Amino acid sequence: MKKRALVMCIAVLAVLAARTGPAEAADNTDSHLVEITVSEVANLRIHEGTTVMAAIGSPETAGDSPLITYTNANTNYLQYTSIVADGATRKITGAITGASPVPNGLVLRVVPSSATGNKVGAVGSAVPTTVTLGTVAADIVTGIGSGYTGTAATDGVKLTYSVALTPEDLETAGTVTIEVTYTLTDGS
Repeated sequence: MKKRALVMCIAVLAVLAARTGPAEAADNTDSHLVEITVSEVANLRIHEGTTVMAAIGSPETAGDSPLITYTNANTNYLQYTSIVADGATRKITGAITGASPVPNGLVLRVVPSSATGNKVGAVGSAVPTTVTLGTVAADIVTGIGSGYTGTAATDGVKLTYSVALTPEDLETAGTVTIEVTYTLTDGS
């Protein structure tokens, strides 16, 4: 009986050993997955966003062209963040969008500068000319890829405004407020 119990015990141990298998050696490496989602981004703001003022009045000497004085004509900066798909680009356009048109005899212009400050990545290039603003969107910055301009007071694309006169068409208009809208959009 003792022999049978011993054989039975050995058989149970053999079955248990067969089920669990030999002891596995411990690995010294392991891994897991990390999932990262990169979304498309297109954010734009005008830092300062102060009202630009142009006053047209009497010249110092009779016979000279009217005198134009400016306030805040070069204190606004376009600041933006962009993430695009591989090979895609964006641009910034500017247009007059408000209900008030530019008064007769005047042309509103803006000169964008190259992005300055804490820029990182492909922030594009300001158009190299003076842009006449109208109701049709005009390119201001082109070739924007993935990057950002920074947010400090002088980071981004500086906008310098001016008014040109067409004297033969010039009429008094009082004070007119013109809305200019900048848009970060797809395109080169």
